[in-house]
This record gives sequence, structure tokens and C-alpha cells, in this order.
Amino acid sequence: KGRNGRGVDMKCTKCDGSGWVIECDRSYETAKRCSCREEEDLASAWRRCLPPERSESMTLERFNPATDSQRKALMVAKLYASDPASSDKGLAFLGPVGSGKTHLLVSVAREVVRLGHSLSFIDFDRLASEVRAGYSDGIDDTAAIKRAVSRDFIVIDELGKGRGTEWESWLADKIVTHAYQRGTRLLVASNHGS
Repeated sequence: KGRNGRGVDMKCTKCDGSGWVIECDRSYETAKRCSCREEEDLASAWRRCLPPERSESMTLERFNPATDSQRKALMVAKLYASDPASSDKGLAFLGPVGSGKTHLLVSVAREVVRLGHSLSFIDFDRLASEVRAGYSDGIDDTAAIKRAVSRDFIVIDELGKGRGTEWESWLADKIVTHAYQRGTRLLVASNHGS
């Protein structure tokens, strides 16, 4: 099937390539997104979350557990991803390097976005640099942190990675505190505590 310049399926019989369908309900007509656009809309929403570049192939279906703990982690990930809004709690994957934490974390995040929730990936090192740069400019750290946690869900891979300074611990605590106060759920992977 061909696509027009906007990526809409030009052969779609429902919308005739416009990306919109008109539904009639009694005396009302409503314009709604055509199902041919759902995949494109989902891909666009995913890109806006700023996922890691290597995340394209990370899905729950593609995770191949090799150990009992990985099988259990996959089961927990699937359960959480099936209805992430039903709990006010987040999700943490703790374990050594190479244990599949990032794959599961990204896979859960992908399902959260598919279900229509707002989500953002936070690069802890980048946020720390932004906060430090703000100090040089006389800007309070609170604005950067509040902006970082301004979604329904935030994802932090490798939380605690870095030099492990007192300031980094303080920053991680401040992120968690602001997320909790706002009602933002944290999805976290870390080597610490494993």
C-alpha cells in the first residue's frame, strides 16, 4: 500500500487516505482518527518519550529469560504492564549488568505508552549536568527536577550510576520525592541493591 506525504495509508477504504473517519451517532457526526493511523501515532508518542537508541527491539515478547529470576521478573513486568494505572506504585528492576533490567524496563515503558499514558525517559547523568549548569547560572534545581517528573510515568535506567557522591544521592532522592509528591510513577533499573 502506498503512503502519502503524511505517512497515511492512501489505500485505506475507511478514511480514503485522510487519516480521519466520520462516525454518526443519532444526530451527531464526530470526526475520529482512523485505525490506519494508530500505529503511526503510537510510534510518534514513543519517540516523544526520548527512549534510548538501542530500544527498538526491546519488547516483552522478545525477552528471553535464561534464569528463574529472569522468568519471575518477566512475569512481574507483564503483570504491571497489563494495567499500570491500577496502582500508585512504580516498578524497579535490580540486578547485575547483563541481567535484562533495561530490556524489561523499556518493554514495560512501551506498554505504558501504548495504553495512552504520558511517559518520559530520564538520563540521570544529563539531568545532573543540567542541574549543575543551572547552579552556574543562578537557577534553582527545583525547576529542572519538576520538569523531569512532569509525566504520569518516568523511566530512569541505571539509577545511581555515576560516582555515587553525596550530591548524586541527594539528587536521586529529590527526584523520587518530587515524583511521589506529584503522583508520578517511577520505572527504575539499577545495579545498586542487587
